[in-house]
Amino acid sequence: MKPLVVDGANVAWVHGKSLFPSFEGIVIAINAALEQGYTVLLMLNNRYHVPWSSKIRVVGDWDGVYVIPSLSDGNSDDRVMIDYATNKRCKILSNDKFRDHLLKLSKSKRAGANKWVESNVIQFMFIQNEIIFKQGKQRERVYINHTDIRNLSSTLEEKIEPNTEYNTIKLGELLLLSLNENNISIPSKNNLLKSLSLQNNVRIGKIIHLMVQSKFVQVVTDNDKIGPVIQFIPIQDLNLNEKLLELYEKYLRGILFDGWISASNLANQINVAMFGSTKQKRTTKELFSELGFPDGISFQQVLHVILNEELLSIDFISNNEVVTYFCVKEFEQKCSDLDLNPKQILNQISKNNYSIRNIPLSILDKEFEVIICDEKNWVSGMSVNEISQRFIKLTGVSVKTVFGSIKKMLQTVNHFNDSSEEWEVVNGNIKQS
Repeated sequence: MKPLVVDGANVAWVHGKSLFPSFEGIVIAINAALEQGYTVLLMLNNRYHVPWSSKIRVVGDWDGVYVIPSLSDGNSDDRVMIDYATNKRCKILSNDKFRDHLLKLSKSKRAGANKWVESNVIQFMFIQNEIIFKQGKQRERVYINHTDIRNLSSTLEEKIEPNTEYNTIKLGELLLLSLNENNISIPSKNNLLKSLSLQNNVRIGKIIHLMVQSKFVQVVTDNDKIGPVIQFIPIQDLNLNEKLLELYEKYLRGILFDGWISASNLANQINVAMFGSTKQKRTTKELFSELGFPDGISFQQVLHVILNEELLSIDFISNNEVVTYFCVKEFEQKCSDLDLNPKQILNQISKNNYSIRNIPLSILDKEFEVIICDEKNWVSGMSVNEISQRFIKLTGVSVKTVFGSIKKMLQTVNHFNDSSEEWEVVNGNIKQS
């Protein structure tokens, strides 16, 4: 029988769509290889042998399957696979191009090594519970919609075991179980992140928490080399200082209602407002502790718990360190005050050098016919400065953020104005044209 080295880590992560490593993918690959007449050599480094020890023993007892003893680091498995395949003239099952190893070779050897990889590394793709060899350039297209997200969120809320430590592998098993229960195939990581308005570098713990944040807070307790180890704590089980919490919420709402603000400035303003002078103020960590929140909780989670509602989080692309927060209900109220379309504003923001994260489903699902206020006299007699102040007071964002300028805003208002009256800027004042 022909020997085939199975790159266990690569196969597992491909089956988990880069969201998590799935041992189920390894089992599918081994079975397919055995059916095609291969003898399988399963390669995994130590970080996977520990959490999957019992599962590895089971497949190691199968006829035609041999498990290579655990290796100490993440690079040694690649070296052993390449050396074994070279010496035994056998194939490797992996979507890895081994570029890191090829770059270490001299230029004179690199071309031959590239040719060897192309000839001896079998690529593959998964279609649900089937694996197809030599199809590495193709991908299964699986999409997830907002209805799927809601159903998935409900299932996750039921299946999460509170105060239990979850590493990346256990989180993957939790997500896979919930997906299967809702008859949803594993979506691509990019599609799932896009559906949740998250950025590409977000790990599975953040993804799951965003779907269950109405009932749980998440704290990081450790890191096991594969990823962070986290716990989910029910919000109702938090032993919070209610009196201090009310005061904190009062200042939060007052500050947030005035508009967008950076996280660091928000924390500083709350501290000064609550405790007076700079010398007396607590650090953010000390304040969270006084409020009764556990160690390891994020600032955004604290805001979410205290305000009991979702938040918008916006990154300024020109300065990635600035993160701003805004209450959804208050955002929607301000949009309603001006007959603004929340979705339209968010779309405009994204076109003006902003990157939107954590957009709540409640806003994405809303459909409005009116894009901008069409009241006939809403700008009558105001100066440019006055209308700018009123707009930011009502919407939490500047006219420049949404429209680019007062002039462009008035063009939009004129477009949706049913009357014959139009508005323009004359000597710094808004007047009828």
